[in-house]
Amino acid sequence: MEFKFLKLRDLQGKTPSLPAAGEVHIIYVPEPEHSNLHKAGAGRAMIREILSYYLCIDKGLVCLHESRHGKPYLASPAIGRNLYFNISHTEGYLAFAMSTSTPLGIDIEKVDRNVRLQSLMGRFFHTEEIKKFLDYSDEERVKHFIHYWTLKESFVKGLGTGMTTSFTSFYLTKESERTFYVTTDKKELQDEYSSWRITSILAPKGFICSVAYRLS
Repeated sequence: MEFKFLKLRDLQGKTPSLPAAGEVHIIYVPEPEHSNLHKAGAGRAMIREILSYYLCIDKGLVCLHESRHGKPYLASPAIGRNLYFNISHTEGYLAFAMSTSTPLGIDIEKVDRNVRLQSLMGRFFHTEEIKKFLDYSDEERVKHFIHYWTLKESFVKGLGTGMTTSFTSFYLTKESERTFYVTTDKKELQDEYSSWRITSILAPKGFICSVAYRLS
């Protein structure tokens, strides 16, 4: 998968090309450019704005619905047929991902944050992953925890199930320097999960971001 990084100003007043097959567009929006990032509905407002540039329509015409577990999608498929997108935000940044060829999920997190590892590892990580964490120093363990969190959250967002899928029900194995594949203890889900990859992508300084996507 190829990742193309754009800025919001690259889209404004233009009609940008949609992502090519096998390509994912990534847009990072720093908080000063969107001061209401954490207000209710701000994420949906940003999705409408970005999609309005790509689809060359007024953002008021971009009607969004949500799946049962909260994943946004276009209410009118005819407007953006085969258009897959996802959004994530944390303190300071919003991240948007879009593809025309694969469902996807994205998650961005701030690296410098307090994490109560002892109480969280057993709740959100598979035993295979916990074994790996024990090899790291305390400082490295926090960084790897946040890294794995973005990988796993982007995956469940890509599936469209969100936090209804237990993080302990699957684990990640490195396939290449930045990309991981998924294994689950649930045999009935392994074929579906094995068709996904999760890549840790370039992110603004002080942040970690991951994108999950399904292979063709």
